[in-house]
Amino acid sequence: PPPPTFQAEDGIRDKQICLVGSEMCIRDRGGGASVSEKHANFIVADDTATADDIHVLVGEVRRRVLQATGTDLVPEIRFVGFEETP
Repeated sequence: PPPPTFQAEDGIRDKQICLVGSEMCIRDRGGGASVSEKHANFIVADDTATADDIHVLVGEVRRRVLQATGTDLVPEIRFVGFEETP
């Protein structure tokens, strides 16, 4: 399986999964990328997804969780070819 999208910082992976999996993010979709309905700490991509779709969606999930909870999720995956981490 693909790696989780967000890192476990200080043993809070379960907390992160709950935050990402909440209703505010589970329906997020960016182009061909979406938050997995089976495991909310994963971004899934269909055949039309681009790297930019995934990059933008990860950034939006991080922004929403930070705004709602004050928790800044740290991506576990590395984005190559982008100016900054989303």
